[in-house]
Amino acid sequence: MKRKHIIITSLLLLAIIPLISIFIYITNDREMVTVAQSQTETFSFANDNEINIAVVGDSWVANEKLDQYIKSELEKSNIDSEIISYGYPGRKTKDIYQKITSEPAIKKVDLMVIVAGVNDSAGHIGKDFYSHHMKNIVTFANINSIYPFVLELPEFSIETNANRFLSQVKHTIYRYLFDKGKLDNINEYRSELETTLSNSDLLYSIIPFGNIIDDYSSSKDLYIDPWHLNDKGNETLGTYIGQFIAKQLEDKASS
Repeated sequence: MKRKHIIITSLLLLAIIPLISIFIYITNDREMVTVAQSQTETFSFANDNEINIAVVGDSWVANEKLDQYIKSELEKSNIDSEIISYGYPGRKTKDIYQKITSEPAIKKVDLMVIVAGVNDSAGHIGKDFYSHHMKNIVTFANINSIYPFVLELPEFSIETNANRFLSQVKHTIYRYLFDKGKLDNINEYRSELETTLSNSDLLYSIIPFGNIIDDYSSSKDLYIDPWHLNDKGNETLGTYIGQFIAKQLEDKASS
């Protein structure tokens, strides 16, 4: 009887320990970083000098993919700009927030363009996680007197982007835990961010991605794979961002 009890206890421990490990992993993975709230800042857009812009995000901005197109469009409106970009491929919004806060050069810019969230959405980390850390990035910008332009969560293919078995399992678990089992969560994540930011006293502008690409399936000619833009797509996106910023600057200068 004692031997049987030991065997049962051992089997239970073997079952419980992995579950505890999974719980700890998910808790750490979903841990939300807090940031001090800022007071509403006043931003001056009327500037005869060069405007410094930081483009921050994931692989969508890595390797200066968008810089030249943004700069070119601003030049058409007689706006001189200097652009620096910080792209962190594969990173979620939490990682991006933590990384940009350690970059001293970013704190000296006038404007910030934020292109992030595809990895949050594709990884089903949860709309609350995504909106929380996007708000952190916007707050960081406000604290440092930087006006942020937030690109709406981009369109991408909803097919699984996990090549490894364990990643597929993780994404499936997260999808049911945090996205109610939905594969296509883009609109939910967008709405959550819009609500989160509108309920704050932060200053920002949202760049509507739907004005650039309405749907992935009808715009595959702009993508190099289901999750990344090709050269034509980068030009299309960068051009629109530049036009959007130029219009905002012109409106602010004339108001």
